[in-house]
Amino acid sequence: MRLTAIQTDDVGQRFSSAATTYDRHADVQDRVAADLMRWIGRTPPGPKTSPDRILEIGCGTGRLTVRLAGRFATSQLTAIDLSAAMVNVARQKLPDDHSATLIPGDLRDFDAPPFDLVTSASAIHWILPIDNAFAAVDRLTIPGGRVVMAWMIEGTLGELHNARLRMVPDKPPQSALPAWPQCLDAIERTGWTVHRTDQRTYPTRHRSAMHLLRAIHDQGLTGGPFSRAQTPLSRGELAAVMRDYQQRHGQDDDTVSASYVVGFVDATKPA
Repeated sequence: MRLTAIQTDDVGQRFSSAATTYDRHADVQDRVAADLMRWIGRTPPGPKTSPDRILEIGCGTGRLTVRLAGRFATSQLTAIDLSAAMVNVARQKLPDDHSATLIPGDLRDFDAPPFDLVTSASAIHWILPIDNAFAAVDRLTIPGGRVVMAWMIEGTLGELHNARLRMVPDKPPQSALPAWPQCLDAIERTGWTVHRTDQRTYPTRHRSAMHLLRAIHDQGLTGGPFSRAQTPLSRGELAAVMRDYQQRHGQDDDTVSASYVVGFVDATKPA
C-alpha cells in the first residue's frame, strides 16, 4: 500500500498537531538519533569523512538535525519534513549562527541537486511501500554518496497491536510497518554497496497502558495508517484493549512495557 496524497497530508497534519507535545515522549527517537550519529561517525572506505552537502529526511523536531549541525558545522545541511510546525520547532533548537536550511515538504516532490550524505531517523517508514522511500533516497544521493538511515519496522508497539487483534480482531489497522526481511530485499534492489545493516529493539516503560496510549497520541502516532481501521474503535473496544494490555504487560513496579523495533542501514551508492 502506498501513501496517497490525502494520507500524506494527514500524516503532516497529525505531526503538526503534535509539534508542541512530541518531545515530551520522544525518548526512543532521541536514542535512535544518538545511535545513528554513531553509525555516521564510522565512515567506511570511499565516502567523504566530512560531506559537503547533507540531506536529512523527516527532521521532525530536530533531534538528529541539532546533532548533524554540531558535528558537520562546515557542511551544507538541508533538512525536510512534512510538518511545517515541527520544522519550526527544529529551527528554534539550532544556534543563531547555524547555516542549515530547514524545509517543510514531501520528500517525493523534493527537487534538489543530489547530496553527499543522505540520512534519516525514525521517518522513512511513512512512505510505503518501502521501495518508494529508498527510490527517493537514491534519487537524492550522488554517485559515490553515502546513505545512513534508521526507521521503524514491524514489531514496533507489537504488544499494543497484538492486544488490539486479540480484543478487536475485525478492526485491524489499514497498513503495517515493513518487516525487516522486506526492508533487506528492498535495500538489495537499490544496487547500493551495503556496509552494514542491523535491527534493534528499544524497550520503554510507561505508568500504565493508558499513559502509553497518551504518549503515542502526543507524538502524532495515533490515527495514521498504522493504527487507524476502516471503522474507528468504540470507547468500549478501546477500553478492552487497554485492560488486556495492562494485564499482559504490567510489570512488578506497576509500569507497563512497550517495544520499538528499528532497522538501520549504512550504504554507498555506486559511483
